[in-house]
Order: sequence, then C-alpha cells, then structure tokens
Amino acid sequence: MIKILVPFADPDLVWGAQHFRVGAVAPAVVLAGDAGPPPPLADLGRADMLYILAHGRESSGSEIAGVVPGRAWGTRIAYMTAPELAALLVRKGLRRDFGDLRLMVCWGGYVGGNDAIQQGRGRPPETLRRNAGQAPFAGQLCGALKGLGFTRIQVTGYRGQISYISSTGFTKDSTLSNLGNTLNDGRLTMSELGAANRLAPTGTMQLGGEARRTLSLDNDSRTVWY
Repeated sequence: MIKILVPFADPDLVWGAQHFRVGAVAPAVVLAGDAGPPPPLADLGRADMLYILAHGRESSGSEIAGVVPGRAWGTRIAYMTAPELAALLVRKGLRRDFGDLRLMVCWGGYVGGNDAIQQGRGRPPETLRRNAGQAPFAGQLCGALKGLGFTRIQVTGYRGQISYISSTGFTKDSTLSNLGNTLNDGRLTMSELGAANRLAPTGTMQLGGEARRTLSLDNDSRTVWY
C-alpha cells in the first residue's frame, strides 16, 4: 500500500498529491484535516510506503511549509518543524513499526552549507541558507520519530528541488509518475507528465519545449536517514 500525506491545507499541494503516481499506482491521499476513525495512517504496515508532500524553505532546513487560508482573509504561509510533523504522524495513526517514509520536499535531504539556487532563465540565483553542521529536514524527522519509538523508520530526502503537478501549470489530465522509486541504475525516473510535457534525455523537465527545471529525484540525489 502507498499513501501520500499533505500536512497543510494547501490547495495546490493537495492537487499535486491527487495527481501523483508511483508507476501506475495512484496513492491514497491523506489530508491535513483527515481524522477517522480509524486514523487515516493506521493501516500502513511494515511493507508499505508513505510520501509527504510539502514545500521546503530556502531560509531554513528545520521547517516545511504550505500556503493555507488566512486567519481573516487571503492566504498565509504556515510552517511545521520535524517534531511537529512527527507528532502529526502519530495522531494520524502511523504505527511504530512503519519503515519507509519519503519526503517530497525541496532540499529535504540536502547536506551542506549555503548554496546558490538557480530559479530559471533570466532570473538571478538565490541563496539556499543552511547550517553545514545540521542534519537536513529528513534527518531531523527521522530523529524525532526515533524519539517517539519508531524503531524501523527510514526517512528519504532529496538534495535538490522537487517538482510536482501544480493546479495552475498543467492540464487536468496530467499526472506525475514514478518519482522517488528505488532504482538499481541510479537514474532519474519519471514516465508521465501529460501529453504536452516530456522528460528530456538530459534529465530536465520540458515545459512547452523549454527546459525549465532540473529534477533531482534519483539515487544520486537521495539521502536516507535511519
């Protein structure tokens, strides 16, 4: 069984989760407000897989983010630390013998200090701000879960930026497939981006014929925390 959790009430992330595929499988989507009974993650066992889709922060490796409804009007950005996410997983029923958790979070597995982020053609690079001596969010989440009694947990993060189906950037029949699977040959895996979008041989996503973003979901860009 495969599920994908969206820990924020972020409509764009929810759309992305609903259009995410692992091969031909559409994982069951668990939303921030889902409660049960039974708790929505309680049926995940030792052989199952859980993805988490959220935004990473350029300015901090210790929080994930989502765009949520404002307290009075509009929208605001909400943040969540690794201990807060671990507590949420417990509340949603994740069993202590669960093992395979994978973060769909930009820079969630990045290890190192400050680095430049290329944001696209014609735009100057921005700075990814990180403490070289600190574990990335994937490592922090693994530690938080270990502290709550998850003895088998493995948390996968990726060093680079994560692409997903946006509600504004793709057609309604677009799906994003095969992201983050274990690959014996270590290559990028992505088989479907809708009829107008394809993966170039160089490993960059083509949108309308223009290479816009290099994807990082391959074995060389994984860090796995035990």
